[in-house]
Amino acid sequence: MAGKKGEELNIFKRSRLRFSQMREDVIGYLKGVYKDNGETFTTASPFFQIVQVILHIGRMILYYISTSINELNITRAFHPRSVRGLATLTGHNPSRGVAARGTVRLTCRSATDYDGDTVIIPNYTVIKNYANGMKYVLNMPSERMYVIVGSSESTIDVPIVQGAVKYQQFTGSGYALDSFNVPFRGEGNIDQFFVNVYVNGERWRVVESLLDMTFDEKACIVKTGASGGIDIFFGTGAQGRVPDQGSTIKVEYLVSSADAGNIESVSVSDNDAWTFESNGWNDRGEEVSLNEIFSISAVTDVLFGATPEVIPVTRLIAPHASRSFVLANATNYEYFLRKLNMFSVIDTISGFSTYEDSTAETKYGVAMSNYLRVQNEYKSQVNLTGVNSLLAQDKLAAFKDAETELDKAEAAVRDSKLDDNIIYLFLVPDISKRMGVSENYFTCDPKCFKLTDDEKKGILDLIEESGQRIITVDNEIIDPKMPQFAVNIFIQM
Repeated sequence: MAGKKGEELNIFKRSRLRFSQMREDVIGYLKGVYKDNGETFTTASPFFQIVQVILHIGRMILYYISTSINELNITRAFHPRSVRGLATLTGHNPSRGVAARGTVRLTCRSATDYDGDTVIIPNYTVIKNYANGMKYVLNMPSERMYVIVGSSESTIDVPIVQGAVKYQQFTGSGYALDSFNVPFRGEGNIDQFFVNVYVNGERWRVVESLLDMTFDEKACIVKTGASGGIDIFFGTGAQGRVPDQGSTIKVEYLVSSADAGNIESVSVSDNDAWTFESNGWNDRGEEVSLNEIFSISAVTDVLFGATPEVIPVTRLIAPHASRSFVLANATNYEYFLRKLNMFSVIDTISGFSTYEDSTAETKYGVAMSNYLRVQNEYKSQVNLTGVNSLLAQDKLAAFKDAETELDKAEAAVRDSKLDDNIIYLFLVPDISKRMGVSENYFTCDPKCFKLTDDEKKGILDLIEESGQRIITVDNEIIDPKMPQFAVNIFIQM
């Protein structure tokens, strides 16, 4: 805009963009141009009201521009959807939460009126725990399990997972990169690891990216949706098969209560703590009550239920997402474990970076410095008094001792490098999820700070089941050491 010819209209300044400042500048400009002393142009005049609305719209435009710029930066973005979307661009898949997992034992009751020799237990049979009132499903490797009813000594250990199995169905369009959103608005969370995709009844492999799909492979990608639920993506043909037009696509997923499903086996070891909510079948195809045939007891703790990933954690770990989607180094392991949202301290140490390795390298450095120092002293002494002098012989003996110590230190460093294919995991559980109502950080049992053997095995199983661990890398979980101190108080009266 321009006023007189060649004269630019300049009302606003970059340093004065607040609404009150912009209003003052406009009023000052109008009063200066129209020589008004405040009698005609007042805050109650119609023209001033129009100016105020225009200024408000301008302020909202500036606010929108500022917000849009901030939402493009994952560290400053405010809306959760923006943070998750930016995290997805880095290759990070925000965790949807993890269902509690464990193992129960089915024992044939000695006194049963069951008429038959075989009981068929379908996969995803529902059982209920009366300690927390939640339902769990039997997670078997096959569609059904055939059990021969025998004596009370016959037992079967079956893995369980907390939650309910849900299904949604779609129809394929036949186009490359076909995608579907599985919306979810109810209570609970779609489990991070329990999602299966079937095309025309055949299960397709779930991978992390298009790069993991081979030519015409029956595979798909499952990602956490930016607006909730999960997104399913199929391939292009060259990378992953494209579902045919009209094909039936069924998505099977688990809705869980996350960490609310965690229970200790000692608290539910009683056979009356569990009951079947679903029926089984006999060999004649008739429904039978499984409660009359089997009793249920917990074999292990039901653990590893974890809440969905919170936005601060997403901001923190998204930049560390593995571009190769494998657990290759300590950073990849830390990223994977933080997604579980179960630990207050996570420290991953490569096999060649342990305390023993750093100590061996420090001793080697000291031995090398001492060796060079004694060597220079010996050479100087030889130049002064000759090689056969007593002083030179003393320096020679010290030099040989330093050389021996250097060889030992070098061997210690070389031996410490033999286990460099191990990633050590130092994990401290989130004790706020383990303490009782009346306990605090100082009064809780020290066991709260350590993982049990079942928990360690479960963590290693999760790493293995993720399919991301490199076969040449092993894992070992380190327990925290708890030094104890005594305070001696002397009071003199």
